[in-house]
Amino acid sequence: MDLRLQFACVVAVVLMVGCSSASQPSLDHEVRRLAFAGEDARRAEASLKMVGFSCASVSVPNFRADRQCDRIRGYWVLASCVQRAYLTLDATHQRIHRTDVAQPACTGM
Repeated sequence: MDLRLQFACVVAVVLMVGCSSASQPSLDHEVRRLAFAGEDARRAEASLKMVGFSCASVSVPNFRADRQCDRIRGYWVLASCVQRAYLTLDATHQRIHRTDVAQPACTGM
């Protein structure tokens, strides 16, 4: 096997591990520690921003979440991992009602 092809295969495996389902539990734990049911929505969003997430309103009709928070983690130069959380607010829009953490997605390469 060509050395470049071997290197590309190793890089692909390393990049996929960073965005794999194995990283999901730690991401889930981190997000739910910062944005949990009953928490003040502004405080939760500020906490997520402090660890690199950027949040915005969800403007998709009939979508279950009110806010979408994304963070991109770079793995070398070739790929990135998009980490995403959805925050559903209570009726007053003051507190978190529910937090959902999406499976990380690999981009690039």
